[in-house]
Amino acid sequence: MDEEQQSARYAPAQMSVHINIDSAARQEILRLALRNSARSVPLQLLAVAIMVVLGIVVKSEVAPWAVALLGLGVAIWRVSVTQRYSSDQPLSGPQILRATLELEGNSALAGLLWAVCAIWIYPLLEGTLATIYIVIAIGSVATAAFFMSLVGRSFLLLVVLSLGSLVGVSLFVDPVKSLPVAALVGILGVTMIRAGREVHNTTMLAIRHSMENEVANASLVKAKEAAEAANLAK
Repeated sequence: MDEEQQSARYAPAQMSVHINIDSAARQEILRLALRNSARSVPLQLLAVAIMVVLGIVVKSEVAPWAVALLGLGVAIWRVSVTQRYSSDQPLSGPQILRATLELEGNSALAGLLWAVCAIWIYPLLEGTLATIYIVIAIGSVATAAFFMSLVGRSFLLLVVLSLGSLVGVSLFVDPVKSLPVAALVGILGVTMIRAGREVHNTTMLAIRHSMENEVANASLVKAKEAAEAANLAK
């Protein structure tokens, strides 16, 4: 009976520890994503600047302005989210949810930026300039995989909007119509999404494992101290 009572007392405590570890792990992975997101801003602004220049070169009237505004919006929002949620203070469940939703919204806006480029700038490019566009677009998505894949549906939204629009243009817009390009970009997009999930799962597992080890070590220290105190009491 004593063992059953001890088990009954231990179960809620164990559940509480797992809940705390889960919350702490989600907060840690969010902060990791936010730090890397902020570090990507200079590179993102450089890519936006190149897209604006390409739009001006091909004499697109509206696209360069739209890309510039969207790019600045993405950068400012990304920095703002990082400043508000990446402090060392613990975040509540609702705060973690809000930060996740904001990162997903930021990713969707970045995806919209690349969709604008794919629809209104890329079809006007030829030769080397078209190749430069594809390389930068794919490189931007690949860079985002290191942090957007860690939080919610952020990376999925970016890939679907950015690479999806490039696939659509390559399939249906005559100046740049190319089935091989559409197929390769589509396969790359699916591969990146799968790889992003693996990055998220592996990172979360590593963080949880580290935190569980810390909790176990702390429990052992407390047990040792309690045993020593009991021996002294004798």
